[in-house]
Amino acid sequence: MVINWLHSRLHRPDRGWDPISAEYAARYAETHPVDPALVERFAATVGGLAGRSVVDVGCGPGHYSLEFAKRGAAVTCFDVSRNYLAMAKKRFLQANLSAEYYCGYLDEIGSVTKRKYDALFVNICWYYCMNDFSFARALIDVLAPTGVIFVRETTEVFDTSPSKKRKLAYWLNRHFRWKVGHVMPPRGRIEAAFLRLGTHEVSADYRDPITDIVTVRARERNETPLAVGS
Repeated sequence: MVINWLHSRLHRPDRGWDPISAEYAARYAETHPVDPALVERFAATVGGLAGRSVVDVGCGPGHYSLEFAKRGAAVTCFDVSRNYLAMAKKRFLQANLSAEYYCGYLDEIGSVTKRKYDALFVNICWYYCMNDFSFARALIDVLAPTGVIFVRETTEVFDTSPSKKRKLAYWLNRHFRWKVGHVMPPRGRIEAAFLRLGTHEVSADYRDPITDIVTVRARERNETPLAVGS
């Protein structure tokens, strides 16, 4: 959507702009502890974290990033907020562990990190992207050939009391895929965005009424040789 793109041109994190204050970042870190079950699920989904390159997309204060590093992953922390990244760096220093840190808009992950990863962890940050469909492509572009993308995102039903302006934004996104601001996606949108690309195997878990969990991985190849003349 042009509005979100224009905002990203005028407000550049590489020129000092930060959407998150240090005070808010500190409050968020205190009120959003790590969910051990989510760490276990991510690790199981990607087939273990030891030795794998993992990017925590929208890493926030780095609490999940640190857990991945403790399990032996080579971690990259990626976020639009330098205040969040500063908190992540502090966590890693205190734990005597290391990571790479990159600051930029989520949609610009490829041009900022300039590398591919074995696993992408995208936890409750999808709605900050500029466009659901182009963001799916951006994530695929930084995925290693045998890599896995794990997305967990609250959907628009989570927002139980939206303002009239926000209701309009949800309606535009739902019916026209026009994203104005940071609206949560409608149920099934993330799965649809990856399926539309047609490049990877996509699976979704809709057991939680307000949260979509989507996994993306390379399609299994048929190793059976074709018969001569077929």
